[in-house]
Amino acid sequence: MKINRSIRRLNNEILLFSSQLKDISKGYPVFMNIELTNRCNLNCVTCPRQSMTRKIGDMNLELFEKIINESAGLVRHIRLHFMGEPLFHGELLKIIDLCSTNSIRTILSTNVTLLDETMSKRLLTSGLNQLVLCMDGTTKDTYEKIRVGASFEVTKDNILRFLKKREELGRFGPQIFLNILETKINQHQFLEFKKEWEKFEDLVVGTKLLTDWAGGVPNIESILIKHKDAQSVQIPCDILWTEITILWDGRVVPCCRDFNGTTILGDINRDSIRSMWNSKTMRWIRSQHLRGRQSEVPLCTNCIDWKWYRLSSLPPPYMPIVWWLRHAKNIIIKRKKCNCFWCKRT
Repeated sequence: MKINRSIRRLNNEILLFSSQLKDISKGYPVFMNIELTNRCNLNCVTCPRQSMTRKIGDMNLELFEKIINESAGLVRHIRLHFMGEPLFHGELLKIIDLCSTNSIRTILSTNVTLLDETMSKRLLTSGLNQLVLCMDGTTKDTYEKIRVGASFEVTKDNILRFLKKREELGRFGPQIFLNILETKINQHQFLEFKKEWEKFEDLVVGTKLLTDWAGGVPNIESILIKHKDAQSVQIPCDILWTEITILWDGRVVPCCRDFNGTTILGDINRDSIRSMWNSKTMRWIRSQHLRGRQSEVPLCTNCIDWKWYRLSSLPPPYMPIVWWLRHAKNIIIKRKKCNCFWCKRT
């Protein structure tokens, strides 16, 4: 059974790879962001929740099962979070087990406030593959300026207790990441943060780039760190050829920056993922990106995330590889400009 799934998944990724730079994808998304809930107990200054007008709710288990039934043997990773705190979901462990049973790797990011002793043990003994813990500061003042509504002491105690519990279980369980979000508020603490937490074995400690959520966070520019290595030329976005995002009520959006559900591709309750993957709207967005007209797509008009994309953050970097191979073929072998947006700009 596992061998058949592996072959099916490999075949899908070959089809997906061969469809790059085309508006129709022959494959199936290999990554999914599934919003188990958009409930949250914090009001972080880096989050667009204050601008979110969608209803608050939780995804029911039957809907999640429908997603898995269609995606098993095709999708590789599922991120079990989006605009809410996933530990609020009452059937989280059943959902993780369902993915594990179908050989789908799961990633979960939490603000840690609900990670008590009971939840810690449950996650460590579940089939979860990766757990991301968020701790955006090394002092109470800095942390609580960013994570509004959270307690620095409670969050830190929860992390320490979780790591101790993992040690008791023989470091059994998911791979653990501890991230600090890069902002101007806490940038003076990055080195101190790494020094403090890297002493724990098997804990991956690092920083995470702050997104502006396609212009969805008011005054984000005041805390956004602008990196010197930003890209100056916008290539088509990998996300449109590799992943989709599913909201808690079953509606599907093309990008994980569409926090308000403004560009709806369809609804899992009545449509298949495959049909939405190549819907008229999705094909139009891809074609605009291929023509270098990202600014004409409302969802992409104010997005600056493409500037910070690094190849190491796009597993696997399908678009850059295919893009430059085809471009090089035209320029080096045929010795002429091709019809790509790069050549049109030069």
